[in-house]
Amino acid sequence: MGDGQPSNLFEMSLQMLDLQFTPKTNLVLERHKFFSRVQNPEEDMASYVATLRGLALSCRFEQLSDSLIRDQIVRCAYNKKIREKLLMKDPNLDDAVQIAKAMEHTAVWLQEMEGLKREEKQSIVNEIRDKSKLTTGGMKKKSTKNWEDPDRGRFDSREIKCYRCGAPGHIASSKMCAARSAICRNCGKRGHFVKVCKFKNNEGSGRVIQEIQDVCGNLEEIILTVEESLIDSTSNDKTNVHNLVHKIDLESTDVLDKPHAQMLLNGIQVKLLVDSGSLFTLISKKTYEEVCNKDGEKKMLEPDIKAVGYAGKRIVMIGMILMTITFKGRAVKGRIYVTDFGTNLLGWRHQKDLGIVLNPNAKEPVMVMEKEKGGEV
Repeated sequence: MGDGQPSNLFEMSLQMLDLQFTPKTNLVLERHKFFSRVQNPEEDMASYVATLRGLALSCRFEQLSDSLIRDQIVRCAYNKKIREKLLMKDPNLDDAVQIAKAMEHTAVWLQEMEGLKREEKQSIVNEIRDKSKLTTGGMKKKSTKNWEDPDRGRFDSREIKCYRCGAPGHIASSKMCAARSAICRNCGKRGHFVKVCKFKNNEGSGRVIQEIQDVCGNLEEIILTVEESLIDSTSNDKTNVHNLVHKIDLESTDVLDKPHAQMLLNGIQVKLLVDSGSLFTLISKKTYEEVCNKDGEKKMLEPDIKAVGYAGKRIVMIGMILMTITFKGRAVKGRIYVTDFGTNLLGWRHQKDLGIVLNPNAKEPVMVMEKEKGGEV
């Protein structure tokens, strides 16, 4: 045999073994699996895209892989609004994924808001029902017939009272209880109404409803809570308030007793009140001038929110700026709203992206390290 024959023989042997033991790929079947894969109701967009990428590997799409994955998202996304939005935009794969994720997050926020509305309505219904029981006398049995619970056979409805909603006639584990999925406006926890909350009530926070253009292009009402110190008591302007909002989830009503944090805004150290009840970050006009007016940097934009305090007193929004907030080496870029005067306030969105956790009795915020980096809000 020549010098090259053993090498050729070895390579031929490897090829024969590959043909014998490597499973053959049915291209038609693999592509059928890809185009048949739809997003499940409980599956988020990130998981769905990862699954499509895995299926595409065996389909030999080559350069068409990204565009076909995008088309599959447009065709088979579970949320109809996401499909409509992507059809209007005609984005690439990366943009389609970002739009879908943003709309999923917005849907979660709106669901939480609707939970607050249901809690208020159910609380009113329960109050009317309780008063009716005290005044109708002999009509009591007839008026409560529609509220009967499957568990009532085991208990005397006159002796039990639900600790979730405070109403008699059923126990807390009953599926009839409207408070099982409600979020308490006092402590922020799920599973009970505010009237039966065991946490200390906070009376010092202002109530605000603001309107903001969300990522879906729809004008939605978002609930925002800010300190009374931000309220412009000299203004008589009023905006229609459609909903009551939850109170700030802190034990103390004194601003000086609440947790503060030193953070960097535009490279300058600023002290902000860490308030888990506020959705957006607010700074005073004085702080804006100290941080942003050097060299004419960070000019203000028109504010995209309208806010009023309790009793219709207006909160004056001077403008909005885009700025990076840095806390203990972690940075997040987002919108900061400038008010006429008042306390500098770190909103819930920036707290979440910076990985900050509040203890109601703590003087300093605590950072959690699972989140490696911030994002843009």
